[in-house]
Amino acid sequence: MSTTACRTGNACRVLGRAVLSVGLGTLLTVADEPDRWGKAYRGRTRAEYEALLVGKLTPSALRFTLAFAGLFQLTHELLKSAILEKVHQYYWRGFDAIGDLYDDASYRRDVLDPSRSGGKTNAFRGSTVWLVKNEVITEDEAGRLEAIYAHRHDLTHELAKYLIDVDANPDLDLFVEALAILHKIQTYWTRLDLAGGAYDPVSDTWNDDVDPDDATPLSLYLLQLCVQAMLPEEASPTEPEP
Repeated sequence: MSTTACRTGNACRVLGRAVLSVGLGTLLTVADEPDRWGKAYRGRTRAEYEALLVGKLTPSALRFTLAFAGLFQLTHELLKSAILEKVHQYYWRGFDAIGDLYDDASYRRDVLDPSRSGGKTNAFRGSTVWLVKNEVITEDEAGRLEAIYAHRHDLTHELAKYLIDVDANPDLDLFVEALAILHKIQTYWTRLDLAGGAYDPVSDTWNDDVDPDDATPLSLYLLQLCVQAMLPEEASPTEPEP
């Protein structure tokens, strides 16, 4: 083992013990209060808990948690844009000298009014209902958006918990679900955008035969690059195709 690795390991152990001392109180009373410390270590021995905590505080684990938090935040923002902004843009009807024109009456009827609860409307909820009605996503997927939002909120405002709590881990399965839902929604909008064909600037022609599944929106391409950046270099030798 290299000197650097040894020092890093020792630093993690020292930091882990410091967190144990600060977070769980003095360890001198363990013999006197076994029930208290059994609860504090959540059914583990002190050695087991310390080993988990030391692993949680390694540089690679910290980097992953911090990177994942940022990636989940980005994914949530892309979902919000694909749902909230895109549904509103569906009712865009052009522009005039003042600005963009929208069919506000239809948007209110189709999106806002169905979301009304307690006298208030919720554009995001109404937009998800709109997507379900148009068979873009399922009822179950719409329900999972609440869990995705809750986890994003927790990662943002309780990040320290995910860095030092051995029982708090980023939800990788939920991230996979978020990606799948985002892909479905983006594919739907891409299909609408390509309904009239796509302009090819290279050949200066209009292509009427474009498969939406073969088109990658820039937002999804950015997300692909970020996911690739989180992978070890040996697992990500090339950049994704745009």
